[in-house]
Amino acid sequence: TPSGTATAPPAGAPDSAALSKALKDAQAAYVKGEAALRKGDFAAYGQAQAELKSALERAVNASPQGKATATP
Repeated sequence: TPSGTATAPPAGAPDSAALSKALKDAQAAYVKGEAALRKGDFAAYGQAQAELKSALERAVNASPQGKATATP
């Protein structure tokens, strides 16, 4: 590829950069949620849980294992 141009990994291949970002985002959302719970801010906790869920889904999708599955 030309210099400075990023290419997506082949289908089914892990995306290390996306996985790393998703895991960092998940950690940040977890910390944010814990802080919200300590303050009794359940609205902020709910938002942090939504962010955590999104980050974990992105992590699974970027992993070598493939796509996330829906669970109740």
